[in-house]
Amino acid sequence: MDHAEPPQWPSLDHEGVAFLAAGRLCGGYFLFLHGPMSSGKSAWAIKLARNLSMASTHVRTFSTGKVERTKIASRDGQSVPAEWLSPTTRLPSADLIAEKPVLIIDEAQFLTRSQAIELHSLSIRHNLVVVCLGLLWSAEGRVFSGAAALLLCGALTRPLPHDVVCWCGARAVADARPMGPGDSRRYVPVCFDHATIDKS
Repeated sequence: MDHAEPPQWPSLDHEGVAFLAAGRLCGGYFLFLHGPMSSGKSAWAIKLARNLSMASTHVRTFSTGKVERTKIASRDGQSVPAEWLSPTTRLPSADLIAEKPVLIIDEAQFLTRSQAIELHSLSIRHNLVVVCLGLLWSAEGRVFSGAAALLLCGALTRPLPHDVVCWCGARAVADARPMGPGDSRRYVPVCFDHATIDKS
């Protein structure tokens, strides 16, 4: 089955119903929302999960990475339970095909290539709505492997609206390690022009 885009892109200001409606109309939805740290990715995932649950929609939430996480947590203290996808974990595809939940994947930059392919198959072949949220760029200026896998699998990609800015005042798209002496921050938001992008 070809993966057609919905007739109208749902507004990110109305989480939940718009995504669900668009996904069902076009026979699945495979979306990757990205943004720098502090852009509200986890908070957005939590709000989406809660809105869908309130609308009596079955939702399954996942977090990825080498460190086990059993919840999606935002900086404001909000959280929802989540299933952990380790680098060696396969998605429970048979259960997901039978249940047909909306899938929300946090920290999607840590997905493996095989996990991204599984998500693509669930969305395209089995009409599941899949929403991935994560970082696009690493602090070294390279695209995260999980993000690259989502792009190669054809995920509809959109930057998450946010108000995080670079030191120059431009909209931040990535995070870099501070270069100045005495700066105790682990990462600082940077725009594309000031990101340490590897151009080799």
